[in-house]
Amino acid sequence: MFTESTPLSTEKNKNEDQESKEIPQVQQGLNIFQTAFFMIGNVAGSGILVLPKAIDYAGCIGLFLMIVAAFASGYNGIRLGQCWTIVRRRYRHMDGYVQDPYAAIAKAAFGSKMGILVSLMGNIFLFGVAVVFVLMSSQNLQSLLQHWFNLRISFCYWILILGTSLIPACWLGSPKNFKIFGIISASTIFLACLIMNCAFIAQIYTKKSETVYKPPNPSKLIFSFGVMMYSFSGTVTFPTIQQDMKRPEKFHLSAWVSYTTILAMYMTVSCLGYLSVGSKLQVNVLQNIAINWFRYIAEILITIHLVFALISNTNPLFQSIEKLFCISAEFGWKRCVARTTLMIIIIFIAESIPNFSSLLSLVAACGTFLTFIAPCLFYIKICSMEGDWPKEDPVPLHHKVLSIELIICGTLSAVAVTYTGVKQIIGSLTFVPPCYISITAAETIVHQSVLLFTNKTI
Repeated sequence: MFTESTPLSTEKNKNEDQESKEIPQVQQGLNIFQTAFFMIGNVAGSGILVLPKAIDYAGCIGLFLMIVAAFASGYNGIRLGQCWTIVRRRYRHMDGYVQDPYAAIAKAAFGSKMGILVSLMGNIFLFGVAVVFVLMSSQNLQSLLQHWFNLRISFCYWILILGTSLIPACWLGSPKNFKIFGIISASTIFLACLIMNCAFIAQIYTKKSETVYKPPNPSKLIFSFGVMMYSFSGTVTFPTIQQDMKRPEKFHLSAWVSYTTILAMYMTVSCLGYLSVGSKLQVNVLQNIAINWFRYIAEILITIHLVFALISNTNPLFQSIEKLFCISAEFGWKRCVARTTLMIIIIFIAESIPNFSSLLSLVAACGTFLTFIAPCLFYIKICSMEGDWPKEDPVPLHHKVLSIELIICGTLSAVAVTYTGVKQIIGSLTFVPPCYISITAAETIVHQSVLLFTNKTI
């Protein structure tokens, strides 16, 4: 699906062994598969719950659009990895640990202002994702305890319990310091997909009535594509992960493994879910699983995934803020104070705006830019730059054309996401009081408030 056919330099890219000597190696760093686990955990997630409905709206063309979205995200992820490799080789002052590598790439390509913009957009996106992950996990915990033990504890309380309990884990420095979290995050979402697939296969073979399949809805096609594009976003965290690799120049191999796995998970759940119930698909595909224990196990696994993905996804945010306040990358009390403060702010926002997911529609436009537009843009620019370093081979014409097409595609996706967000906000002007003012009132919208913005686009 993806190739690294464009050489990185005239002489130094003849083989990976030669290149690896020029890039600082990370002791106790991530290997190719550990890196792939982190990438799967950060990209795959709640999008899998809404993709089947997107297929329902788009029809067979939806499968093609899903492949396009996967290719676009994976190709951009590889280009971003190549950018980081080139930047580290050119600028020796980056031999040490860099707390905001994506912004460093942007600065190297287009200057300080672009670096600041990318850092700001990345932080906004990751902060928004963190708030919604806390909300989704809390609602799932409320739902599971109520169904299994008839124990009703409001998600407003779970926000406090979950958020505060995760604070010590957030003190860990970078991905190489919590490898197990990446493995758990990826494994749980993979197992959840297997459970859902088994449930849908069972329903296909035991259904008693004919499944109804409605024709594609052209008016929903752009929204379906937006859902698919967002479901493959998450590359904003890739430079932070790549930086912790033992062999950063092998990042493209991790991208191959991760995106092949993610696409397989997404396509199987989407196809089997659609074949199982057809146009009766709910926005959250878990609601279409008739066998309760299948649904509950999948929900438990997704909740575990969200908890550990929260730690992984917020790590680049924490490091970026630490750089802003000149806090050392080494462990110390300043790091603990900074990250604890940020987690408290995340908890406060989750308690204050329980329907925050409708606002995330706008926040997600930042993620779309950083995933589908910026990497190719930066790569073409960095390869064309001249200075006191070995000149890069020119980017082949077919790669330039492909990059321009992906930039246009990403721009259209960002516009669609923004339009959907504005439309959703206008359509849901009902004021929902914060949890600390009225828990009962907040719970009246719990089933609508904690799904990711992708639910709202449909």
